[in-house]
Amino acid sequence: MSNHDGGYMLNTMMHGLVKIRALDNMSSRQKKNICKLLWHLCCDYDCNWGEIIDTELAVLLSTCMECYKDRKIVDKETGLCVNCSRETQ
Repeated sequence: MSNHDGGYMLNTMMHGLVKIRALDNMSSRQKKNICKLLWHLCCDYDCNWGEIIDTELAVLLSTCMECYKDRKIVDKETGLCVNCSRETQ
């Protein structure tokens, strides 16, 4: 059973950080570290990655919503990297 509330709470927290501009001017290393932290929280607390990382956050953090990997290009409409976008077509 997934901890949906935990996933939604993390999503809300991330959007709060975006709103107050705390994530502006992040380096790619910082983005990667945030994603690693979120991934560990996701696993430790049985959350759903898609509930934490929505399309807007996937683009901001350069991470794919499908394969969870760091990607330089993430589609702003789908939140998917080029490889995952090809697979869904």
